[in-house]
Amino acid sequence: MKYSDSVRFLPAALVAAVAILMTVPPARTAGAQTCMDGWRRPVACDLEVRWSRDGRNWRDLRPGRALEIPVGERVELEVRAEDQFGWSFPRERLLLGLDLDRECEDRLTVKEMDDGRYRISAGPRRGRCRAILWVPGNLNLERALVFEVRSRARTGYEWEQARHVARALYLALLGREPDRVGWDAATAEIQRGRLDSQVRAMVHSPEFLKRRRSMTASEILTSLYHGLLRREPDTAGVRTYLRDVERGRIDDVVLDMVRSVEFEERMLHDTRLHAMH
Repeated sequence: MKYSDSVRFLPAALVAAVAILMTVPPARTAGAQTCMDGWRRPVACDLEVRWSRDGRNWRDLRPGRALEIPVGERVELEVRAEDQFGWSFPRERLLLGLDLDRECEDRLTVKEMDDGRYRISAGPRRGRCRAILWVPGNLNLERALVFEVRSRARTGYEWEQARHVARALYLALLGREPDRVGWDAATAEIQRGRLDSQVRAMVHSPEFLKRRRSMTASEILTSLYHGLLRREPDTAGVRTYLRDVERGRIDDVVLDMVRSVEFEERMLHDTRLHAMH
């Protein structure tokens, strides 16, 4: 009897059993094993992530929570691991990988440091993105990270940045360089997180109201562009802002321009140049 003939005469139950076995997926490979698989030597089983702005004061980054990074700022991440016995896994043995998605590649730059640390710098483009922190090896251990690059106007300015903003407001609204007393006061107000109130105070100041009476709405908008963005208003800007200027919503226009990517790119560029000199 041929082999094909013997298969034909197998009992139906046996044929069914063979079919089931053929459809069962193979056992987990080493790459899918977990900490519960009876490892005797220590293996990294759990990742803890902390972050710091100054490298001294560290905070835990909870799973699923976005780490907010202001435009132009950098933070440090520190990754620690525990083994299957609940002990700290040696840092010198901890191998890590950090993969950024496309959105992160446009917003962040990452520098790997020693002992499970990363330095992450935010560029001018805002928004949320994701990354995967993973441990190469046989456990497929990974941790999802969420980052959000936010405007400086919403997260707070450093002193030199606040000083840059204050000077730009004087040029845009009052058409002059700031005096020392006014500059210091405006800088302090902005650094305290009171940009809105500082802009409104200047828009309603006697000096600006007197200047405004002698200018058309188009001239006011041009002054705002010169002082804040250092250029002439383009067609899109006129279409967006001129009606608001005509309606007296000058403070809203100023705040929108100060929070723009274009203004913050200029601010970061100028403050970095200043720091180098």
